[in-house]
Amino acid sequence: MIPIHLQSHTSVVDKNGMAVALTSTVNLVFGSEVLDPETGIILNDEMNDFSTPGVPNAFGLWPSPYNYPEPGKRPLSSTTPTIIEHPDRSFFVAIGGSGGSRIFGAIFQTLVNLDFGLDVSQAVEFGRLHDQLYPVIVDADSVYPPDILDALRCRGHNVTVLDVNRVAAVVQAVVQQQNGKITAASDSRKNGIAAGY
Repeated sequence: MIPIHLQSHTSVVDKNGMAVALTSTVNLVFGSEVLDPETGIILNDEMNDFSTPGVPNAFGLWPSPYNYPEPGKRPLSSTTPTIIEHPDRSFFVAIGGSGGSRIFGAIFQTLVNLDFGLDVSQAVEFGRLHDQLYPVIVDADSVYPPDILDALRCRGHNVTVLDVNRVAAVVQAVVQQQNGKITAASDSRKNGIAAGY
């Protein structure tokens, strides 16, 4: 097995193309900001993923009664460790990321970029759009051409252009080509690196 460590996402691929994808989180930066004095482990603040009536969470998601905390209930989560195969059922990609409500769109856009023929590094680094419905804002990375952004505005979207290098959604991926070559990328937005052992 070749473990590929990519920030909060780890993928393992062996010589036969078998793969495992794992995403872990402490949620916000430094989690709950509580450090266990015995182990040095930072405790997570996953409770932020539950809805609080009338209050959006740290990622701007508005509350839903289906996600109010109750005993024995898990909060909704955006984690998306994903494995996709080639049509012949051989391993193609293991992908995951961090970024709260932005994870879904970032993973999807990276997969579309791969489908458009970009290599894994280009696909991960490419600019992104994000619209989570509430608040009614489309975040666009600063690399998009003005005509695309103007076309979105003409359709009624409230577009905000932000620096492509900010830490928002961060994606990591491992790709195996049909010829068996394995490549990996970790998002530079969080100074990530991909490493194989």
